[in-house]
Amino acid sequence: MTTKRPSTLWAWDGLWVGLLALYVIVGYPLVPFHGDESMLIYMSRDYAYHFIEGDLTQIIYTPDQPREIEQDLRLLNGTITKYAIGWAWHQNGYALPDLNQPWYWGLDFQYNVENGFYPSLELLHLARLQSTLMLAGSVVIFFVIGRISFTRPVAYVATAFYAFNPAILVNGRRGMMEGAMLLGGLSVVALGVWMATHQPKRWRIWESAVLGGVAGVALACKHTNLVFVGAVFVGLGLQAIWQLIRKQPTALYKLVNICLAVGWMLLSFYALNPAWWHHPLATARQVLHLRSNLLAEQSAFYGAYQHPLEALQGFYQQVFVPQTTMYFEDETFRQPLQAEIATYEQSVYSGLRLSGVGLAMLGATFIGMLSLFGVVSLRDIHPTTRFIFIPLVIALVLMGLFAIPLAWQRYYLPIMPITAFLVALGLAWVVRLYAENAHQVSPQFQLGRRGQR
Repeated sequence: MTTKRPSTLWAWDGLWVGLLALYVIVGYPLVPFHGDESMLIYMSRDYAYHFIEGDLTQIIYTPDQPREIEQDLRLLNGTITKYAIGWAWHQNGYALPDLNQPWYWGLDFQYNVENGFYPSLELLHLARLQSTLMLAGSVVIFFVIGRISFTRPVAYVATAFYAFNPAILVNGRRGMMEGAMLLGGLSVVALGVWMATHQPKRWRIWESAVLGGVAGVALACKHTNLVFVGAVFVGLGLQAIWQLIRKQPTALYKLVNICLAVGWMLLSFYALNPAWWHHPLATARQVLHLRSNLLAEQSAFYGAYQHPLEALQGFYQQVFVPQTTMYFEDETFRQPLQAEIATYEQSVYSGLRLSGVGLAMLGATFIGMLSLFGVVSLRDIHPTTRFIFIPLVIALVLMGLFAIPLAWQRYYLPIMPITAFLVALGLAWVVRLYAENAHQVSPQFQLGRRGQR
């Protein structure tokens, strides 16, 4: 009898992901400041209202109440990051009077610093650490998606593109919602690809509860995650319908699970958003109203895309040109942040800024999309994960071209993880093609052909 030795590849996987997650974490103190960090620290007072004072009247929205900036911010932004920040400063001995006021965008940087709108350094680091830990967690989830959906080399390359992306690092490390958004959105995708690839032989109601619960948490992280949640539910639904047409016994289980998951998602989102508790429908309408007004105001003040070609150019510039990291959207930040930006970019923790690779990345992405849609042959893809990735790619492309009105890089952040997978797939196709051609033109191959004549 012989004993099969266990594979050590999973140990290398853990080491690789652990090193990338550590790289994400150690660089967070150096990130240049953003005014929205002040806003999230200010809004973390909801943690005190909810869990320390137990006074939900200061959180719950009612349609007839006077409009206040605090309530507008509460409805526009997710709850997960601000509760994480609130828990962090509470555990470190801070109280509500220690919190700064929200950043006043109507006046310049120096005015905000002199009038208490800039947080203390310790509060800022506490807020950043919460978001950075969630970003580091998203690196792990991202790799898991890659291992379920693709081959190990593709997963490794894609995770490197993700973890060293300068835009993801800057925005995810800041004390804002982007770290939570990526963790929540990618967690939904991970569950989606897992459900798409396994075939249960019996009823598993816990699957719908887990998928719905995680989807609700993702939406509570940031409303933008609706694009991830929607694409995953559509993909699983299409797979279930396809299986139903082919009369597979698991099809009905999956279809019912998806319907139940929608209900669990709504319940978990509702539970995590106390502002919605009294009038959920009226609150939803108010959120849509505030969101459309905010985008309109930003577009009017900072300049929106004037025609589709500009939107297409902005899509390319923000997603495929990694050296053009956007540290600020308001020009009043340029001079005050000049030293911080220089220090950050000189560090090894700012990611990879490879100049001149934009067109190459775009080409690899295009090849990756062709392989994903089955136009070119590539055996690095698990076939059933296409049910998740194809709706996701379509949704993100439509979002990038039609739903983002101005050239703000962090609005394109949800597109970048899936782009990393597509680039890795494109590179895998190129490497396989080169290897096959190199094999055919090698001296040994030609010698073998001559010997067969």
